[in-house]
Amino acid sequence: MKCKDITTRLGVLEGQRKVVEHTWQVIEKFVVPYRGEFFHTTSHETEVNWRKRDLYDDTAVKSCRRLAANLHSNLTSPALQWFDLTFRDEDLKDDNDAMEWIEECAKRTYAALQESNFNLEMSESYTDMCSFATTVIVEEVESELRWEGINFQAIPQKECFFEEGADGNVLRFYRRLEYTPLQMVDKFGEDGVPEDIRRKANSAATDDGKEEVIFAIYNRPNRKDADVSGPLAPLARPYGYKYVLRKTSEQLGDEGGYYEMPAFVTRFSKASGSTWGHGPAHIALGDILTLNEAVYLDQRATEKAIDPPSLTTENGLMSDLDLDPGGLTVVSDIDGLKPYNNQARFDVSRERITDLQMSIVEAFYGDQLELKESPAMTATEVERRWQILQKLLGPTVGRIQSDLLDPMIQRTFNILLRAGQLPEIPQQVIEAAGDTNFIEIKYTGPIPRSQQLERADIIEQWLAGVAQLAELYPEVMDVPDAQSAVREIGQLRGVPAKTMNSDNEAKAKKREREEAMKEQQIAETAAAEGQAMQNLGQGQQAMTDAGMMGDNVIPMAGAAGE
Repeated sequence: MKCKDITTRLGVLEGQRKVVEHTWQVIEKFVVPYRGEFFHTTSHETEVNWRKRDLYDDTAVKSCRRLAANLHSNLTSPALQWFDLTFRDEDLKDDNDAMEWIEECAKRTYAALQESNFNLEMSESYTDMCSFATTVIVEEVESELRWEGINFQAIPQKECFFEEGADGNVLRFYRRLEYTPLQMVDKFGEDGVPEDIRRKANSAATDDGKEEVIFAIYNRPNRKDADVSGPLAPLARPYGYKYVLRKTSEQLGDEGGYYEMPAFVTRFSKASGSTWGHGPAHIALGDILTLNEAVYLDQRATEKAIDPPSLTTENGLMSDLDLDPGGLTVVSDIDGLKPYNNQARFDVSRERITDLQMSIVEAFYGDQLELKESPAMTATEVERRWQILQKLLGPTVGRIQSDLLDPMIQRTFNILLRAGQLPEIPQQVIEAAGDTNFIEIKYTGPIPRSQQLERADIIEQWLAGVAQLAELYPEVMDVPDAQSAVREIGQLRGVPAKTMNSDNEAKAKKREREEAMKEQQIAETAAAEGQAMQNLGQGQQAMTDAGMMGDNVIPMAGAAGE
């Protein structure tokens, strides 16, 4: 992409976003103060506005922070591993060696994220998402030469622009930066900057004036199918980047490259026909502005009630009105001076303020996020709360996963693979996979887990119902595949693969059990036959003994007849 095209495209995108920025300016003022004014340059610390006296109610500020914190803790919690890796290939899922390898890869991928500044930057990203409804976060490697970890940066909304491809993914990303001449020389070297910049940087006079620099990432269509599983030269990678001095469209430094698009753009909810999103702050903006004005008027009315104005006749005052402690005011008529009671209805204003506050809290799902007043919640109540939250935020969670977490985890996995930080790939995985897109990501945080637990509960309830029917209709036991059902329940509940036998191992154990049962049946049959033969022999012996006794005994009846 040519430098002139970069500056031209950025100018077009800036013009298209002016209307959106006016709304963001209001949101910044009343929902997320101190996150950068869109129409005010703050190149120096003295230009930052630290007094937000136009903000009279912080309900929206607290609600936005609460929603952002809940999304952070439930989707990408710093306290637990919130995702697992598995295979798209069903045969690999039944291979224990392959599953143990992919589980170890998941642990190392998660460890790489935890060792970086991921949690810090994601916290900022969730705040932008819940307020401006659009957030951008960039993932970089610390070093191309050796493994030093990864680094994340949540880009301020006012600095970034992007263009989407036909599939909705980011193809081009632009960021506005400001560097002093000295900073440019330090970053790009003296040979990488224009002559006038180099002269200003080396000048004895102190010049803190900043120049606008455009950082652009763009796709390279001719490198779209490049194999990113191994090292590539910067110019051979699917995405390129340049730093461009805006005022002259001159390139700073050398052109570089990325293996994957490092900028991830996520919208809370995408507006139809627009690349930018809308969220709770947009929906509640009318109530937020009304509430702020209502609180302001209530404060004015309270001031009048505490320190009311005074009434007097035209000639009632002989001196200025002095309301200070111990002050003296001269009047012509002592009854001609009295405080003015405007009979303000504070109950009506406070009720209206409460209604507006509750409406804003509901817009940010605060009524669903708050725990009930009882000291403790049962496990069933906790599970039910997560299910309700999942239903409310389901579309947003899905968008966060597909636009941000999926490509970010895939890129982190690829970075570790290229850096040799993952275990050696088993041969069966190489044969079945073929590329680095063979993995499937499963999220295990409270909200995603609630979806999986619902499926596990359905299977368990079905098996229990079949078992009850089998007491009356034994033939129904031929319907369920017990092994597949148990394996599916284990995967849904996050049971480690090493604790479950593979399909082949389970079949082998089944054969061993059947053979053992056959041998036991043969032994029992032989024992029964032996016992029968023994009983028969004993019977024959008894009959023989009885016959011998019959030959030696004199019949008593014959003797009596004689």
